[in-house]
Formats: sequence, C-alpha cells, structure tokens
Amino acid sequence: MKPELEQLLRTKHPKIFAEWDESNTDADADATMSKGIECGDGWFKLIDMLCLILQIMTNTEGAPQAVAVRVKEKSGRLQFCVRDGLSEAQMERVQLIADMSAEQCEECGKPGTTLKLRPGHMVTRCVVHAPE
Repeated sequence: MKPELEQLLRTKHPKIFAEWDESNTDADADATMSKGIECGDGWFKLIDMLCLILQIMTNTEGAPQAVAVRVKEKSGRLQFCVRDGLSEAQMERVQLIADMSAEQCEECGKPGTTLKLRPGHMVTRCVVHAPE
C-alpha cells in the first residue's frame, strides 16, 4: 500500500495501529506492523471501514481494543491479524471484510474475482488488473 494511505490509516485509527514499529527488525518483526500494510491500494476502504467498525465496537460496546500486528493479502483475501483476542462479534466483522475483499480488486477496489495463478498463489483482481 502506498505510504500516504498507510499514514492516513495510522492517523485515523491510532489505537488500532498503536504497535506500528517500522524500526523493528528482530525475529518478532511480523508482530509489530514493521512491514507496513502488505496489500494493494484497492483494499484501503475495506481496511478503513473495518478499523472504524472495530473501534466503534470497543468504544460503545466494551469490546476488546483491536491492535493490528499484521495486515496483508493472503490467498487473494485480506488478512487482518490483531494482538490478543477479539470478541466473537468483532471476529465476525473481520471475516465479513475478508469475504468482501475476495470480490474486490486489490489494486483498484473495483469488483474483482479471485484467480488461482499457480498452486498456493491466488489474487483478487478486476478485468483491467488481472494477470495475463
């Protein structure tokens, strides 16, 4: 994701991205957001919406505070990993957004399809951004 979009998410959702540590290079770097958001710009709105929903659930319902440790694409879907546990209702929202990402181009955000490129490697792309 473009650095300016990552920064916007960090600014809008400081509690969720509280452990973002670009300087961490040790063995636990995968658990500190040190790699940034590892997906295309097309999923920015999905990530923003998920963060907003999770924070509202914390602020109004007393749900646990979500703290992102890794946000990336995996098997053509958005994977949003957090430190500690989330409530069942929060996990349902994370799953819903992951399901939505499987139908939205990771590059541009337009309707897309999950494509199998080779065994173990899938992407979600629109017609314009689909690999040849």
